[in-house]
Amino acid sequence: MSKLNDMNKLNDDFPAFLREKIAADRARKKKEPTHEAAVLAPILLTETGPELLFEVRSWSLKHQPGDVCFPGGSLEPGETPRDAALRETCEELLVSPEQVTIIDSFAESATPSGGKVTAFAGILRGYTGTCSKDEVDRVFTVPISWFLHHEPEFRTGVQMNLPGSDVPQELLPNGKNYQWAKTTYRIPFYFGTDPLIWGLTARFTRALVKILKS
Repeated sequence: MSKLNDMNKLNDDFPAFLREKIAADRARKKKEPTHEAAVLAPILLTETGPELLFEVRSWSLKHQPGDVCFPGGSLEPGETPRDAALRETCEELLVSPEQVTIIDSFAESATPSGGKVTAFAGILRGYTGTCSKDEVDRVFTVPISWFLHHEPEFRTGVQMNLPGSDVPQELLPNGKNYQWAKTTYRIPFYFGTDPLIWGLTARFTRALVKILKS
């Protein structure tokens, strides 16, 4: 700060000073915790062929109750995405780690908060339909062969920034008519599944199916 207090003397050294400050800030941000999550697409090897297992989130959850998802959740301190995917799968499906063989990660997706979700594919053996009722309402499976013959349909989503009550809109260009940023994006829906598979879960499902088709 002492250099900043004398801006006249700083002029000649300002490029080097700014470069040093930017590098220090970048190093600081790398050490800051970021929100990261992982999910597992569990595959059951049945007599009629491999099937994907999905969860219906418990209706008592505050976040996305009743939605279809894969087992997964946020990383805990010191965990890798692979560790988190395995831990969350065991907790939500009430299975042991020995029942789960994680094959590899196959897709990543950014979250609205700036975090990242990593999706893994894995084989689940000896599963008897168990699940933790605190997090999971029920589970269901869909043959992978069904996805090989059914593409998702896409609909348009809109994400828009809106001003809070403390924003001085009267100071902005056009006041209350200021054009706030709006982003459109495509949302996949697998119509024909019951319950409906859509959103991020459908996106990860499609990514895995595309790999299988290739």
